[in-house]
Amino acid sequence: MKDILRKTITFVNPDNGETNRYQSPNSIKNIDYRNIQQTFILQSNFDFHFGKHNLGGVVGMSQEWYTARMFEASRNNLSTEQEPTLSLGDPETMSNDSGYSSWAIRSGFGRLSYNWNERYLLECNLRYDLSSRFHKDNRGGLFPSVSAGWRITEENFMAGTRKYLDNLKIRASWGMLGNQYVGSSNYPYLSVLQAYTSGISMIGTKATTGYVQTTLSNPNLSWEKIKMIDLGLDLAMFQNRLTFTFDWYDKKTEGILLKFNYPSQMGAKPSEQNAGKVNNRGWEMDLNWRDQIGEFQYGIGFNLSDVKNKIVDLGGNQPDLSGYQIRQVGYPIDAFYGYIADGLMTPEDFKINNPETHTYNLPKIPVVMGYKYQPGDIKYKDLSGPNGEPDGRIMPEYDRTVIGSSIPRYTYSMRGNLGWKGIDFSFVLQGVGKCDGYLEGTARHAFQDMAAYPQKIHMKRYDVVSNPNPNAPYPRLTYNTGFNQNTFSTYWLEDASYLRVKNIQLGYTFPEKWMKKARIDNLRLYVSADNLFTFSKFFYAYDPETPVSKGGYYPLVKTIVFGVNLSFK
Repeated sequence: MKDILRKTITFVNPDNGETNRYQSPNSIKNIDYRNIQQTFILQSNFDFHFGKHNLGGVVGMSQEWYTARMFEASRNNLSTEQEPTLSLGDPETMSNDSGYSSWAIRSGFGRLSYNWNERYLLECNLRYDLSSRFHKDNRGGLFPSVSAGWRITEENFMAGTRKYLDNLKIRASWGMLGNQYVGSSNYPYLSVLQAYTSGISMIGTKATTGYVQTTLSNPNLSWEKIKMIDLGLDLAMFQNRLTFTFDWYDKKTEGILLKFNYPSQMGAKPSEQNAGKVNNRGWEMDLNWRDQIGEFQYGIGFNLSDVKNKIVDLGGNQPDLSGYQIRQVGYPIDAFYGYIADGLMTPEDFKINNPETHTYNLPKIPVVMGYKYQPGDIKYKDLSGPNGEPDGRIMPEYDRTVIGSSIPRYTYSMRGNLGWKGIDFSFVLQGVGKCDGYLEGTARHAFQDMAAYPQKIHMKRYDVVSNPNPNAPYPRLTYNTGFNQNTFSTYWLEDASYLRVKNIQLGYTFPEKWMKKARIDNLRLYVSADNLFTFSKFFYAYDPETPVSKGGYYPLVKTIVFGVNLSFK
């Protein structure tokens, strides 16, 4: 239960005494939200061992229910704002609303695993899911998976390597998963009706309330299916001092739950469709070394991964190229789409200079038609034209192209630890090797609203006299026009690669012999720092881990903690 009071605020002009009211009339709203989610799981495990054979398994079922109820009521023109209630509002302004939503999923699952002498490993999984989000004819989804492994070091022919080779294992797996989370509705297979009150009276003098279909149903909607192949290698050497893991995977998502844009003349919004295929292909490696020399212990670890995302099919639908992020076959999901910038215009790019008005006319270079260009505006490359060749004009149909992606490439991390006579030190570094970002609106530009003040970068803007740099970090400032800022190009792309000192910790554990008299089992003092440094070319004050935004995010916090770990016997 929540009460929302909207007070009227009166402002007084100190010059003339005139008053202005904000949020008038006042109002109160009572809202009651009630959400219940229940989960039931029944599971049984079994294990059998006979000779060198080991057989185990799991059989079970689960069910989830979720219901959400909402009720709200409001009134305006409260007689007092002190301890307000609905009864203090004007009955003529009262309104109420309610809502209900629910979903459920029922699953049966099983797993069977077998290994022979810990040398040959096999595991099979099968689950069957029923989702209330789909029509009863399409609710079921069957999802199998299988994995196998071979511990080569357990073979007799590897006996000579066991002095230095502790484990060598190759593995492979194939599996299928399902996704039933439809974004728009819990009932996409049903036609949704919504109450509508017309402003035109059809009967008497009172407005008529009716119902209108707002969403088109799709009873053929079914599970989104994810198929994945994984090939891996595990290696351990020198009494497990050195460990190495490598995985290569190919993940294909089919029947993606997508909603496409349709003409507004349809009069209703379409539901999702099972349309489109996406492929994610990548690899990951993890390398670690740990050792101890006398009382000195140390360890170091490194992780590196990469993934290439590509849309394979859009289900016969044409890509929507109206925005700066698109979904087009052959490119990553939400790839950046725009012009290729070629620096900023200079006086040499114009044929006519009017020294009296300090203006320039008739650009010598290709431009987007419809704007009055001046030195300091962004130049764009002429890529093509109606005949497939550059035509001396910049046109959105022919000169925009895919210019980047916000999906990270080459994600890495590094871990390290040291220990000596009670002193311990550890660190974690993380980063991304390749990623593009874009900050739009008030996150990047000044004067777009009352809170968008100029920043340091705006002081380095292009100016014919004070800063005639064709590679200035910001174009010229313009009044009452924003075609430089609103025309998306590589000029506004940010380099979102980074290296971050995620955590550093230094501690000291007091010797046990010092603590015995106080009956203390362990006493450790430490200082820890999180997000201490970030090295990046990304636009300052913003986090490169959120490469696309309009601002409004709480900045990443640097945290330093001093602590004590204390336990008694």
